[in-house]
Formats: sequence, C-alpha cells, structure tokens
Amino acid sequence: TACKSSASFLSGLLKCGSCGYAVSVKRAGSRRYLCCSGRYNLHICSVRTMSARPDEAEYIVENEISLLIENGLKLLSESRRRLTEIETEIENLMRRCSLAAETSMKYINRRISQLEQEKQVLRRWENLFPASTSSPAPRLRSFRELAKDEKKEAASLLIRRIEIRGRDLEIYWKAEKSADV
Repeated sequence: TACKSSASFLSGLLKCGSCGYAVSVKRAGSRRYLCCSGRYNLHICSVRTMSARPDEAEYIVENEISLLIENGLKLLSESRRRLTEIETEIENLMRRCSLAAETSMKYINRRISQLEQEKQVLRRWENLFPASTSSPAPRLRSFRELAKDEKKEAASLLIRRIEIRGRDLEIYWKAEKSADV
C-alpha cells in the first residue's frame, strides 16, 4: 500500500536503533506509524515493524524538551551573556588581524567562523523562546505553545538524533559547547 509521509516535528531526527538509518512518520488512513528507511527503501534492516508510535515519541520528546525549557530563563540569560562574550572576542580577534601572520590569520578566521555559528544558534533560540520583560519574573513560552515548525526548529537546535529500539527512545542531545577550539 502506498502511504504518504506525515509531517512530525521529529522528522529528520528519528533513527533506527538497529541499522542507524532514518525513521519516518507515515500515514495509512487516520493511523500514523514509523517506518525504517533501512528496511523499506534499502532492504538491509532486520526490524520488521516499529512498535513505538509517533504520538508516543512526540509526547516523550515534548516532555523532555519542556523540562529543559523550564530552566529556560537561566539558559536565556546565559545565552545573552555568551552573546556579549562572543561579540567581545570577535572584536578582539579583528583587532589582532592587522598584526597577525598568515598562519595566525587562518586560526583567527576559523575562530571567528565558529563564533558566528554559535551566535546564530543563540539568536535562533532567543527568537523561539522570547521572555516577557513586563513582569518581574518573565515567563517563557511553553514548548507545547509552539507551532509545529517552531517545535521542529527548537528540537533541531537541541537534539542530534533520536534512536528508536522497540518502544524505547534514546535522545542524543547536542553538546552545549564545541569541544574543538
């Protein structure tokens, strides 16, 4: 039977715990289910059916991200502080450019590029979860209040991949800071 893909905010993050290939959310009538591309497209995976359901996976991930966001005010204040640090570091690196040798310039350019990427992620995070500044204790938007595309963006900022083994999900979170400096 032909089934069309049913969008989920987890699309692109789900992986088969057996073969490592992508798992997609499919729809047959009103029923949604998970399909391993290693099984159905490449015929290399031994997993016949995925016992986890898309709504269960979404619910679990929503809860995990919601727990992270409860600490979001701290994260946002840290990200604002980090944005200031990044701006200062970029300015200092730019000042050094005129004095730098060619080999130093390669390092400086690479570091500026890394800092710019980190800035983009922090700004996207702040745009997704703006804190209201009108009250003494600002309230963050809840993850459940986000539209599907916003949930997808937030999940992709936080999660590297989600492996599915039977009914179990293992979430692999992205590292907070880059180890290669």
